[in-house]
Amino acid sequence: MKDVYSRTNNVCLVFLTIVTGTAALIYMRPVLVPLIFSVFTYAVLTPIVTLFEKKMKSPKILAILTALLFLFFAFSLVVLVLIGSVENFVSGAPKYRESMTEFIKLVEAQLFRFHIEMELDQIRDVVRSLPLFEYAQNLTGQLLSFLANLLLVFIFTIFMMSGESRVESKGPLLTVILEKVSSYVSSKLFLSLLTGFFVWLILLAFGIELAFLFAFLTILLNFIPTIGSIVAVFLPLPIVFLQYQLNWQFFTILALTGFIQFTIGNILEPKILGDSMDLHPITVLICLIFWGMVWGLGGLFLAVPITAVIKIIFHKIEATSDLAEILAGRLPFKN
Repeated sequence: MKDVYSRTNNVCLVFLTIVTGTAALIYMRPVLVPLIFSVFTYAVLTPIVTLFEKKMKSPKILAILTALLFLFFAFSLVVLVLIGSVENFVSGAPKYRESMTEFIKLVEAQLFRFHIEMELDQIRDVVRSLPLFEYAQNLTGQLLSFLANLLLVFIFTIFMMSGESRVESKGPLLTVILEKVSSYVSSKLFLSLLTGFFVWLILLAFGIELAFLFAFLTILLNFIPTIGSIVAVFLPLPIVFLQYQLNWQFFTILALTGFIQFTIGNILEPKILGDSMDLHPITVLICLIFWGMVWGLGGLFLAVPITAVIKIIFHKIEATSDLAEILAGRLPFKN
C-alpha cells in the first residue's frame, strides 16, 4: 500500500513540476527566448574564437573581440538590407494592387469565353480597397520587433563572450553540450545559408521583389525541421503571383525552389548532419508542438537543439537515462 501511495505521490509531483515549469517558461518568454538564442550564438562563435587562438596564435581577448565584430557586422548587414527590402515593398504596394486587378480581368475574360457567368465586381472592389499600406506598416512593425530581439540577442552574446575570457575551463557536461550544440547549429547554419543563397539567386534572376527578404526567411525557416522548408517554398509565391500571375515564371520559380529545398534537405543535409542530435523523428515532432505552444515561433526554431540538450542531461543522470534512450527512439530493456 505504501509503495502504491509513494508511486502515486511521485507521479503527481512530476506532473505538478511539468505544469509549473511550463507556466514559468511561458511567463519568462520575453527574456528566455533571446537568452537561449544568444546561448546558441555563443556556441557557434566559440569555435571561431578557438580557431583564432590556436591557428593564428591570437590572444584570447583579441579573438573574442574579432568574433564579436564579425557578429556585429553580420547583424548590421542583415538589418540594413531588410529595411531596404521593406521600403521597396511599401513603395510598390499600388503596383501590386493593379496587378491583382489585371488578373481578375483575365479570369473574367476566361469565364466569359466558356460562357460561365460569375459576378467579379465585388471581388474587384475588395482588391481595390485592400489596405496594402497598412499591411506594409504591420510588416514594418513586426520587422522592428524582430530587430529589437536581435539586438537583445547581440547584447546577451557580448556578455557571454566577455565572461568567456574569465573562464579557464568548463565542466565535462557543459563541454559536451557546447560541442554538440555548436556542431549542429554550425552545420545547420551552413546548409541554411547555402539554401538561402540559391533561393536568392533564383528570385533575383526573375526580378522578384523582396528577394533578399525571402532568402533571409528561408535561412531562418530551415532551422524548423520539415515544416520550415515547406513554408519557405510557398512563402514568396504571393509576390511572384502578383508580378507574373500564373505564367510560366510562377511555376518555374516554384519548381526550382522546391528542387533546391529537396536536394539540400534530403541529400546533402543527412550526409553532413547525420544523426548528430540523436533524436527520433516522433520526438522531433512532439518537441516542435510543445515548444511552439510554449514560445511560439521562437520555440519552433529552438525546439530541436533544446530537446537535444535535455536529452544529453537526461543521459548523464542515472535516474533519467532510460528517458534519454526513449527520446532517441531506443526502448531501454533491462534484464
